[in-house]
Amino acid sequence: MAHFPQPQRNVRAPRVRVPDNAQVVFISENYKIPAVLNKLSSTGGTARLARKCPEGALAEIRLNTRSGSVQALVEILSSPDPVLHEQPFRFVAMGDEDRQMLQSALAHLRAQGYGEGTVTVGF
Repeated sequence: MAHFPQPQRNVRAPRVRVPDNAQVVFISENYKIPAVLNKLSSTGGTARLARKCPEGALAEIRLNTRSGSVQALVEILSSPDPVLHEQPFRFVAMGDEDRQMLQSALAHLRAQGYGEGTVTVGF
């Protein structure tokens, strides 16, 4: 069954920094766009793409984790700082097995000290 991440508006999903210039591939409009994953959470992340994707574009992401290969549909978001060349994205849909592998990979990275904590937004 497909999983559609539903972020809680007042709690930001814990992020992890992704070490070792982890390579991922975005597939948008039948083009493979190699990228380096910078940050990751259960709701999305940021990556340095070989070429910029327009805001709102849908793409498939493929990333390899210690738990296995994760594939998901993502939406490309607007870049808050174009100088950094980071492209944020959010997960739109993924299969149950992919979600479980992603959660396992995030837990492993947090256990290794790559976590950035939880941030509460608002009052």
